[in-house]
Amino acid sequence: MLRLVSKITITQIPSVKYPNRDRVFTIDYVHECEIESSWDMLTSTCKLEFPSKAYFKDDCGQKISWFGQNIYRDSVIDPLVFRDDQVKVELGYKYEKFDDRIQSDTEMYTEFIGFITKVSNSVPIVIECQDFMYKLGQMQCPERSWPEKQWTLKQILQEITKGTGLVIDDGGDELRLGNFITGSETIRGMLNSLTRYGLTTYFRLVNGVPTLRCSGKAYNAKDRKEHIIHRQKNVVDDSLDYNRTDDQKVGIKVIGQVQTENGTRRDGSPKIKKQRVEVLVPDGFNKKDGDIRVYHFNTLDKSILRRVGYQQLNKMFYEGFKGTVTLFGMPSVQHGDSINYTNAYVAEQNGNYLIKGVRKRFGQKGYRQVLELDARIDKLQNSSVSL
Repeated sequence: MLRLVSKITITQIPSVKYPNRDRVFTIDYVHECEIESSWDMLTSTCKLEFPSKAYFKDDCGQKISWFGQNIYRDSVIDPLVFRDDQVKVELGYKYEKFDDRIQSDTEMYTEFIGFITKVSNSVPIVIECQDFMYKLGQMQCPERSWPEKQWTLKQILQEITKGTGLVIDDGGDELRLGNFITGSETIRGMLNSLTRYGLTTYFRLVNGVPTLRCSGKAYNAKDRKEHIIHRQKNVVDDSLDYNRTDDQKVGIKVIGQVQTENGTRRDGSPKIKKQRVEVLVPDGFNKKDGDIRVYHFNTLDKSILRRVGYQQLNKMFYEGFKGTVTLFGMPSVQHGDSINYTNAYVAEQNGNYLIKGVRKRFGQKGYRQVLELDARIDKLQNSSVSL
């Protein structure tokens, strides 16, 4: 028999107003938990609901209950939980193994690490959280320029997040953004603006460590986990529809622009020479047949622009099945993983699908994962291009 188990760890973060907040709470129950993440979301979210009449412990072993307490407290007493406190969510099952003797075993995985963004002092207690992108939304970019010849995107991100301990991964792209300028916006705002370059930004747990991914690729094969899923054995429900590329009338235009200094004017100011090239994918797309989405990149290399165009096209459109598959809580799946899916009755659905997003629900009604399937790895348009 499988039993649900959970472990919620809340670490108080001291502030100027409350410098003595340093307790750690461990809560081994949760009424409801919902986690939503995707490479297309920028920020992953988590919502926790706790019954008020239950106890949990702090790091000194002291029993504490939500009941009868003002969660926010007042200006004299430190609040129990507060905005900016760190949260770690582990979920799983406890089950019995029948070998020579009956033994209990527990399988749990870290499903979310982030920060409290809102506390609802109601019944039940509701705590809303966001991943580390929330912290980047509180950090200001320095006002400075980043010359293309000196800085890659990864180096820029490492510099502006120095001291945070964040792991930065550019997927091996070593992208350069031209003579990039930052300032008057948060790091989160800057990352969101990079979508015009066709870049994808998100956090993903790699061996339990939040890793910031920012590159032209939505997926990274080096830490992708493949899960074996059988429709008739470990799937609760599915909703899959077949998409045809003939029905998807959208083209991608990638504009390459480069500005260089070309001499000086009479007043001593530099003359700026602007060069521009355009690439339209897929090959043979007629502008009159549908919509065109435009991306900008700082290069005149048409091969790079074509690769960027197909990356964006593969993120949005491909021919094959798309939709959702609902699983039980195990195996634990993250966006960026893949599932080797088998349906004994619909052979056309069989294949290895990339996972675009995952919504996990844990609580009184059990443990479920709703997976949003993306392209089949072997069916991508222009298969030489990584998605």
